[in-house]
Amino acid sequence: MDLRSRLEQVRSRIAAAAARAGRSPAEITLVAVTKVFPASAIRESYELGVRDFGEAVHAVCRELQRYAFANLTLAKVTVQKS
Repeated sequence: MDLRSRLEQVRSRIAAAAARAGRSPAEITLVAVTKVFPASAIRESYELGVRDFGEAVHAVCRELQRYAFANLTLAKVTVQKS
């Protein structure tokens, strides 16, 4: 199963659990734990909308920050050109 499918499955399970609890899925934060995954999987997760990551290794945290900052900077430049 690819990452997109797995993420959709997790979000569906979150929505079902939220419904059972009488809560909105928007109240629940999905935190992706990146401990054993390569940077490419983390980037793909980010591109699929994941914004909250849990990581204990400082070097990986820095990579996540650089990637997120680069995307935000690119989005800001694109918006300013319009």
